[in-house]
Amino acid sequence: MDLNATQTAKTSGASAASLAGHGSVEIPEASVEVMFRRALDEEVLWRGKPEPFRHAAAAFHTNSVAIYFTVLSAIGLTTDGWGSALTLAVMGLMAYAILLAIGVYSARHSAYILTNHRLMILAGLAVEKRVSIPLKRVANAKLRSRSKGHGDILLELNGKHQLSYLLLWPHVRSFRVWKPQPLLRAVPDAATVAQKLASACGEYATIERGLIDIKDQGAASGNQGLGGAPA
Repeated sequence: MDLNATQTAKTSGASAASLAGHGSVEIPEASVEVMFRRALDEEVLWRGKPEPFRHAAAAFHTNSVAIYFTVLSAIGLTTDGWGSALTLAVMGLMAYAILLAIGVYSARHSAYILTNHRLMILAGLAVEKRVSIPLKRVANAKLRSRSKGHGDILLELNGKHQLSYLLLWPHVRSFRVWKPQPLLRAVPDAATVAQKLASACGEYATIERGLIDIKDQGAASGNQGLGGAPA
C-alpha cells in the first residue's frame, strides 16, 4: 500500500447511508469512496473528528488572537481613551469570529479513520481531500494531552514521501513545510486512540514501543513527546 494523497468527489447518498451505520460520528461523504476502496481484509478500528472549538484554538489560534486584541484594547484605553479601545475591541471581535467560524467549519468537514492497514485523513475546508498513510510508513507517533481527555497525535513518517504541507493543512504540524508531519488535532479521548494506533502498528513492529512509552509516561508529563514545538 503506497503513501498517497488525492482529492475526492462527493459520492451517492446511498453509499453515505451505508457508512453512517458504522459508529456514531458523522463522517463526510468524501470518506465513502475511501471506505469502499479498502481491501477485503481491511477493518475499520476507529473513526473520529476534531472537537471544533479546540481545533479552532489549536489550528487557527483563536485564543491567541483574543488575548492579543484584549491587550491592545487595554493599551489603547490607557493611552488614547475609550474610542481607541472600542475600535480595537471591535476589530479583535471580528477577527476572532472569522477565525472561529473557519476553525469550526474545518473541524466539521474533517475526519480521521484508522484501519488495520492505514490511517486516513479527510479534509474539506476548500476542496475535499484524502490522505492515506500506511501504518508501515509510520516511524513514530507522539501524543500531546490537552484538557478533558482531548489531545493531538503527531505522526513521523519513515522514508521519502510526497505529502504536501498545503494538502495536509490544517492537519499538519505547524512550520514543518519541507518535511510535513501529519497531525491529528483535538482528538477526543486521545489516549485511547493512541493505544488503538499502537495496537494497529504492532503488526508492523514500527511504533508500538514508542506509543506505549508515551501512554505510560503521560500522567507525569502532560506533554508527551512533542518537545513543546508549535503544533
